[in-house]
Amino acid sequence: MKVVFSLVLSLILFNLSAQNFNQQKLNQYFDVLEKENQVMGSFAMAYQGEIIYERQVGFASIEDSLPINATTQFRVGSISKTFTATLILKLAQLNKLSLNDKLSNYFPQIENSKSISLKMLLNHSSGIYNFTNNPKFFEYLEEPKTQKELLEIITEGGSDFKPGSDFNYSNSNYVLLTFIAEKTTGKPINELLEQYIFKPVQLEHTAVGGPIEVQKNQARSYIYTAAYSPATETNMSIPLGAGFIISTPSDLCRFFHALRTGAIIPQALADSMIPPSESNYGLGLFPFPFKGKVALGHN
Repeated sequence: MKVVFSLVLSLILFNLSAQNFNQQKLNQYFDVLEKENQVMGSFAMAYQGEIIYERQVGFASIEDSLPINATTQFRVGSISKTFTATLILKLAQLNKLSLNDKLSNYFPQIENSKSISLKMLLNHSSGIYNFTNNPKFFEYLEEPKTQKELLEIITEGGSDFKPGSDFNYSNSNYVLLTFIAEKTTGKPINELLEQYIFKPVQLEHTAVGGPIEVQKNQARSYIYTAAYSPATETNMSIPLGAGFIISTPSDLCRFFHALRTGAIIPQALADSMIPPSESNYGLGLFPFPFKGKVALGHN
């Protein structure tokens, strides 16, 4: 079985300019992929903050015969974590919170909360069990959950290791960061993201998602075996800052360019997100080694 997520992809290119970029060759490549049912989605490439290539393949909704276009919004999954991490650093810049704050200041019921800093939540060194790894997750992922219910689920999961002693990717960390941002500011997370990231960077097609609305140019996801069938639609009240953003590839290019050039948070704070050489995760960023270079982003 092949899972096709109506792929959303944004690439920041190294040593490339619009002048020497072979668009025709790349279009031919996508033509072949589309013909062989190997991909369905939206793609963009940027150079120095400018979009130099966009391509769409397939349908936002097969059932309605609606093709994907350049402004079709996709659920971008865990790329949301980079947005959430950026927001937390922005709030730290504004002295709304500190990365050294302990989780016990906010949710003392979480195991080891007195030893867990906000920075540990950001870089997945908190030890808090990843609630989406629990088989029970698949029993409720399409149902709405309240903050109280999610906190109970995360608390019940306990801890996998002593805080700061190891790394384990955990969606629980970024759900908690969502609640902390809201608790610290008294504002809902969608308003905070709009105020500090979406509006300043002019991300016109980026938002906190809800139920997929095809009539608003939002893409469904599909599973492909011998044919396409709809994939499960996670209720966005569950992943929150771990995975609730909808966006387009071009908007993602603009976001990452603004982040890495100090346009959202000061350059020093943006640089602090970069994974240390001995780590495979920073503050909301993965390193992606490629041909002697290292790209930064999130999958």
